[in-house]
Amino acid sequence: MNKIKRIILRIRTFIFHPTTLFYYKNFKGTIIYDKVLLRNSKYMRIIDSIICRNSSIKCFCNVQKDILLDFSNVYVSDNAYVSSNGNLIVKDATFAPGVFIGTYQHSITRRGKDANYRIIIEKPRLIGQNVSIFGNVTIGPNSVIGACSVVTKSVPKDSMVVGNPAKIIKKYDSECDVWKEV
Repeated sequence: MNKIKRIILRIRTFIFHPTTLFYYKNFKGTIIYDKVLLRNSKYMRIIDSIICRNSSIKCFCNVQKDILLDFSNVYVSDNAYVSSNGNLIVKDATFAPGVFIGTYQHSITRRGKDANYRIIIEKPRLIGQNVSIFGNVTIGPNSVIGACSVVTKSVPKDSMVVGNPAKIIKKYDSECDVWKEV
């Protein structure tokens, strides 16, 4: 019975979202809306996620690994741009419109010596509109990233960052259930 349900689900998914059937192996339970660009999907694993309109997710594979981009339970809003040349792991996150994530570094001095960054985003409370995330960054649980921030350094758990470059302005106190200034 499960086999028949999966076949019916795949046929229904193909009718409403033609791209999803092609990527079904690594895109379990994912809704992909129109005008979403996916490049090099065999290096992506996107599970239980929603990717909205005009979003672009690209994997440039210069690394000998199976999965370079791993989304689990993620909501990617409109006009998001994710460009991965290294490791990108996102779990339980919601991105506001216009978020940019880049895991690559272009070398200015040495030709052909581009580097790969590793970005890990785990259970943030909020990632605001038009946020840019670069570099070797880990965004911890319950963190808040304000709108138009540029994140180039790791964000510890229970902290609020804003600005260009993003700086910690508040810490969350779980005992009092309040944000306190740093």
